[in-house]
Amino acid sequence: MPDEEKLALLLKQNAAEIGITVEVKSVPWASFVDLAPSIFLYDAAAKRAYQDYLVWPAAEAHKKGEPFTATAGYDLYIRDFQYVS
Repeated sequence: MPDEEKLALLLKQNAAEIGITVEVKSVPWASFVDLAPSIFLYDAAAKRAYQDYLVWPAAEAHKKGEPFTATAGYDLYIRDFQYVS
């Protein structure tokens, strides 16, 4: 029995103890991957401080009033930052 299935059965057993019914299904990995989104987007408020000598694309878009939906972690992608001397 694969470890993932053991974990699923343990989760099912624990959930049953608190009155939640869980149905465990085995599916081929390829069909599971097809169900998952390829890009995880989020909209979350966060305060960040930075200096004016740093060009931060996410913050610049916000200043201009442009919509900016960040892929998880991409708003902190350092390669896109620029240093202004």
